[in-house]
Amino acid sequence: MDAQVLYRENGRHDGFAAGDEIRFDASLQTRVWPQEFSSGTPGFVYALLESNLINRERNQLGNGTDPDSGGTQWLLAPGLQYIGRRWIFEGTVQLPVVSNPHGNALEDDAIVRVGFRRNF
Repeated sequence: MDAQVLYRENGRHDGFAAGDEIRFDASLQTRVWPQEFSSGTPGFVYALLESNLINRERNQLGNGTDPDSGGTQWLLAPGLQYIGRRWIFEGTVQLPVVSNPHGNALEDDAIVRVGFRRNF
């Protein structure tokens, strides 16, 4: 199990500032293969379930705010992860559970994430 809290303060450039963001992320992993561990096991497959709660403040435009930006959303992401001796391959699909945008702000649909990491 993993969890993190992240606060991102965005800067200003040419009169525009993206809204600051706070996130609460949690992940639960469970090994689904192999059931029995041996010294010759080439890797491991884990099932994942991630939860992301994100709150974005409204964007700043000049001296005012953009009423159609920011908001709160909660995403759940089931996924799989393969861990080899020197590399990790993983993929998730983030699905919106709750979406509460300000005004007519854009909302996320399903988000597919695929990653590859190599250990040195």
